[in-house]
Amino acid sequence: MLTALRKVASLSWGERQLLATTTVMLVVSRSLLTIVGLDRTHRALDLLVRVLPPYVKIRDPDQVPWAVNVVDAFLPIYVSCLMRAVVGERLFAANGYRTEVHLGVAKDDVFEAHAWVERDGEIVIGKIDGYSRFRPLDVYCWK
Repeated sequence: MLTALRKVASLSWGERQLLATTTVMLVVSRSLLTIVGLDRTHRALDLLVRVLPPYVKIRDPDQVPWAVNVVDAFLPIYVSCLMRAVVGERLFAANGYRTEVHLGVAKDDVFEAHAWVERDGEIVIGKIDGYSRFRPLDVYCWK
């Protein structure tokens, strides 16, 4: 625990704000996805990301997947791939980066679904081993 606190203390103010914003958005998305569904959750997160810090734009788009991964690792609740994808997409969009959320299902006999975010054709959030098993069902490109 002390090591984690030292790591957080060594981060810049902007990085700590980004982690705090990501934490709030992931917690909110967990509740909203269950209650109101994907589109309404997306609209709510769009409003939320506009009022939460960081107010300074992120210069490096790699900070978004970093923040989502760090918060997911330390958050004591289950964070689904869909939650990670929607929150990541909103953080990218709030900083002027265009991304797509992809939803897919496994081609195997066992039903398995997965969500991921692509930017310029590359998976930036939700990259997993055996990605080729998933057949894309839908792509969300919100504005």
